[in-house]
Amino acid sequence: MIESLLKNNSAEYPTYGFGKLFNLIRLKNYYPFNHKRVYRIYCELKLNLKIKPKKRLAPRTAIKLQQPEGINQCWSLETT
Repeated sequence: MIESLLKNNSAEYPTYGFGKLFNLIRLKNYYPFNHKRVYRIYCELKLNLKIKPKKRLAPRTAIKLQQPEGINQCWSLETT
């Protein structure tokens, strides 16, 4: 019973993980299954999704601000 529900839902929604599949079974079909039991069967069927590693951002280089050479050459807030 649980196996067929998991297989059908995972084929219909291939990007869904365990949490979303379990909610589909519980909310859509109104079956009162225990989450530990469903997770055990989910793992036995090898439906686990691989976790994608986070992409590393390139290190940012700090840009130095220009220093004003005299008085009133640089304003932090302009009002017009």
